[in-house]
Amino acid sequence: QWAELPVAQFRLGMVDLLPVPESTEVIRELISFGLQRNASLKTKNQNLLEENRRIRDELEHITAQMEGCVREKEEVERDLFSRFVLVLNEKKNKLRDLQQRIKQLEVTVEEEKQRYTAQREQAVKLGGESDYGSTTDEEQQEDPENSALKTPDQEALPGNPMNDSLHDITDVAPSRKRRQRHLQQPPTQSKRPIWKLSYHPPAEQAADTFPTVLFH
Repeated sequence: QWAELPVAQFRLGMVDLLPVPESTEVIRELISFGLQRNASLKTKNQNLLEENRRIRDELEHITAQMEGCVREKEEVERDLFSRFVLVLNEKKNKLRDLQQRIKQLEVTVEEEKQRYTAQREQAVKLGGESDYGSTTDEEQQEDPENSALKTPDQEALPGNPMNDSLHDITDVAPSRKRRQRHLQQPPTQSKRPIWKLSYHPPAEQAADTFPTVLFH
């Protein structure tokens, strides 16, 4: 059960009222104050309504402008994206072309390297084989006068691979008989300072003798 409490009383203030000699004048002043206050409040309300209408119009204008900006932004984004896609695809194609060219250049460089290595090995091999003799028996029989045109440097270095590589080699594999004859020659024959040689074959020459060489 709820307990019943006594009613609380509070004194907010106290005013002593004095008697008014002319009550009509007081009533008139009160009515006039109420009318003036009502008119001022109406004017303020009208101003607030106009301000609210103006703000609403600005809001509608800003909303429409914002929607237009959004549409323009979307159009610009689509345009830029389409251009970016074109540029990106073009760059990708260029990169693929460059990668293909790089691969082709690598293959070409590798082929050139292998070709150069093969030519170098072949030149070294041909230079090593030329040490057995610069001419064959058939070349000596065909050109007996060529030995007289050799310079002293060429006579001093008969087996130089650099000199052999500068000329075309017609026969890189001399016969075994020629190699043996070249190895059986006296060592002092190729070391003498020969300035001019002439070959004079005798009328009757034995098969086991060397050709006669005259020095001038």
